[in-house]
Amino acid sequence: GTVEHAGTRELSRCSGMRIGPRGSLYVAQKREWEVLELSPDSDLELRDSAPTGQEPHDMYVLPADGLLVVNNSLEPAATVVDLETMTVRTEIETGQNPHGFAVADGPGYRYGLSPARDDDHFAVADLDAAVAGEADPTEALVDVGTSTGFAAPTPDGRYAVVDSYDESFVTILDLVDLSVAGRVEVGGEPLHVVCTDDGEECYVGNMERNDLAVLDTSPLVEGRPEDVAVTGRIAGLGEKPSGIFRPEVES
Repeated sequence: GTVEHAGTRELSRCSGMRIGPRGSLYVAQKREWEVLELSPDSDLELRDSAPTGQEPHDMYVLPADGLLVVNNSLEPAATVVDLETMTVRTEIETGQNPHGFAVADGPGYRYGLSPARDDDHFAVADLDAAVAGEADPTEALVDVGTSTGFAAPTPDGRYAVVDSYDESFVTILDLVDLSVAGRVEVGGEPLHVVCTDDGEECYVGNMERNDLAVLDTSPLVEGRPEDVAVTGRIAGLGEKPSGIFRPEVES
């Protein structure tokens, strides 16, 4: 079959798109600092809009909470938008240029994890506090010693594996102690990380090498981050194999 052009709506510079829990299409408007709600059909009818911070880019839907987390590239903050009312519920303080977002069901509460592309600080927020609309849901800005892009939490929510834009290692964060628990050398420029559902392995993309690194993350189940290591490589994927992050946030 072929993909046919069905409809067009003129917008400004778009920097991110998501489908929400009610089926609407949400589009970040980089220059206007807003998110638009469009009908998910060829008419692309403009239904509503919500303000964001400066230059919104990627967005993450929290379907169970009816919220949209919007990263703002020109400031250290992510805007949390209520999709029912298209209003700002709260803001999450982050490092400069928050880039990815992940949810971890931790031992104490649900963590909202925000890496930062232009900053060494990784934000850990109390996601339930953000859902409640509290003014300052960020629990800590952890100095990880490198800029970051994406995080992969373990199934039990105790740890997260974080990639790097500047170094050849990934960082293991202890989400309970809110501290760096270890580093694992993978070589090249690790970008994008995905943990398996059983927590036994983590796959790490790369922007310099031509393979994925396979980490044995089973020691994290027993609280031994120092024993996490590269145990294999997946080759034959072409240059710069990355983009392996999961596109939807589960909550």
